[in-house]
Amino acid sequence: MILPTPAWGNHVDLCRGAEVELRSTEYILNGTPTLEHIHDALQKTRGQAAVLLQVGGQNPTGLDFTRQQWEEMASLLEEYNAIAFLDFAYQGFVSEPEQDAFPVELFSQKNVEAFIAWSASKNHSIYGYRTGLAAAIAPDESTRHIIEGHYSDISSELQSAAPTPGQALVAIVQQRLQAEWRSELRNIRSLLTAKRQLLKELLGMDRFVAALQGNGLFARLPISQQEIERLRHEQKVFLLDDGRINIAGVPLSRIPELAEKIRRVIPS
Repeated sequence: MILPTPAWGNHVDLCRGAEVELRSTEYILNGTPTLEHIHDALQKTRGQAAVLLQVGGQNPTGLDFTRQQWEEMASLLEEYNAIAFLDFAYQGFVSEPEQDAFPVELFSQKNVEAFIAWSASKNHSIYGYRTGLAAAIAPDESTRHIIEGHYSDISSELQSAAPTPGQALVAIVQQRLQAEWRSELRNIRSLLTAKRQLLKELLGMDRFVAALQGNGLFARLPISQQEIERLRHEQKVFLLDDGRINIAGVPLSRIPELAEKIRRVIPS
């Protein structure tokens, strides 16, 4: 499994728990997402390969592939007969839900085999219900039946019957309240964009521009371990060791305070 990094911290543990061999490769080059290293990794992988990709609002960086890059990715996966594992956790937080689903639709049209893990935890505000779905894009009917059989076996091993409250809530929202849901998502996107822009302007340093260009809930600030420790102990600003910050978790009214504390540790 090829894992473009930086990645969600739990991806490594999940793959290892499934006894999947991982090959990590950088997907950020000079602050911008690139396919270059993923292409290199595909060339070096013998036999059938798989690539774990996040669809929109990448965690932890917030830096996503463009539509053109997704199209190039589909061509690469076709060329190397590789499978895509799509982590689709933040639909609606980058753009309209249909636009965020572009990679899934693209892979389906290109007949690229893919497994999709979709979550309703964030975009329906039901984190505690652990609601989502596992789906697959199969090349033919025979493969579809095989995948369904595996999904059934895995589901039976995990739980005899899935809890239904989260599923029911998503169904109600999508069937009866979709207009309101879409409106709330638009408001959230606007707020996240405003927070990123304000933080970027108040910091006023080139080193933060690329890191705050992204979308979604998270950003990964280019801050050293020593600077992170100083922020924790001197300013009471708590970041993960890799510099990840949850943009959604900082109130807009406190963005100036956050910027000021960062500037005390990292002067321009």
